[in-house]
Amino acid sequence: MNDINSINIGDIFGSTGKQHSLIASFIEKTPDIICFKDGHGRWLEANTTCLELLGLSHIEYRGRNDEELALIAPFYRNIFKNNRVSDRYALQKKIPVRHKVLVRKPDGSQFVFDILRIPLFHDDGRPRGIITVGRDDTLRDRVEREHQMLIDDLMKKFRELEKLTLSVPHDLKNPVITIKSFIRLIIDNVRSGNLDTLEEDLLRIEKAACRLENLTEDLIKLTKSGRAVSDIKLISMHQLAKESVQHLHNLLEETGAVISIQEDIFPAMGDPVRITQVLLNLIENAVKYSSPAGSPRIKIGSCRHKGEQVYFIKDNGMGIGKKDIEKIFELYNQVDCSSRGCGLGLALVKSVIEAHGGHIWAESAGKNRGTTFYFTLPSPEAAKGKVIQ
Repeated sequence: MNDINSINIGDIFGSTGKQHSLIASFIEKTPDIICFKDGHGRWLEANTTCLELLGLSHIEYRGRNDEELALIAPFYRNIFKNNRVSDRYALQKKIPVRHKVLVRKPDGSQFVFDILRIPLFHDDGRPRGIITVGRDDTLRDRVEREHQMLIDDLMKKFRELEKLTLSVPHDLKNPVITIKSFIRLIIDNVRSGNLDTLEEDLLRIEKAACRLENLTEDLIKLTKSGRAVSDIKLISMHQLAKESVQHLHNLLEETGAVISIQEDIFPAMGDPVRITQVLLNLIENAVKYSSPAGSPRIKIGSCRHKGEQVYFIKDNGMGIGKKDIEKIFELYNQVDCSSRGCGLGLALVKSVIEAHGGHIWAESAGKNRGTTFYFTLPSPEAAKGKVIQ
């Protein structure tokens, strides 16, 4: 091993014993990590903050290089390896090097440090040493990441709002044009005494008015769906599924849909009104996109996937192509444009699920092979002590 006593911090600065003492006192009192190495990468001095961070508090580190310290404190071997590479780069380029380092501790905690490595040289250009200074940047790093996530989320919402702004006037205008056209037609027919198509024309006006009403209601629901959920309680997903099916009784009877509900569906924590909204949309969606070959068959249930409680609604309908499945949750995106609805339902569902802290996705084997929608909600155990926004 190197002769530790022959190496000291004064070799770097050319300082006297008194100056050496002052330097050592300064680095010990600073809250940042500070480490001095000689021109060969051997550790000369480090403050307590640095030693505790890297598990070197009770180790004689002086005179050892990073490769040797990695053998003594193997948990931090990646840090020591990074030290060697970064030190070598700073000395070769003869410039200070600044970078971020993630330090993981044995207890599972982790810290982000902003590291600055400053190379020093003799007058003839030979490496004299290197000073490493590091500041705990964990809080700022987290704030920056959260800030970036917020910006990304706002940009996403802005793009959705832009798409909504472009689409809504067109969708509102279509039924209005239909209503106006048939009103004008009825007026002309009444004046001429031709009442043969009166009932048919009035039904078309009613249909257009219903479409306008549905669009307005969907828009109102969508604007509310992203707001913080408030009435969080333990809910029986089995009971909510039953109530949703009863609510859609007329539609199910009209289409001949058969729905089965798993008896032991996991309970969840959520807003029962909003989750009912989700179930109604997904069940109605399953009926709407049923296969023309037979009656809709829909299964509602739950399972565990990667440690999460997952709920699903599976149908035997027309299925979704691979290129479309990633887009179905976007505003005004419909796989089948001939179906009724305005393309807001799944965007509404996604917004409600995400407001509960969950996520939603769909899977389909392809055309006419059905679709399964999966979504997660907080379990009673996972929701303990957790505030859902």
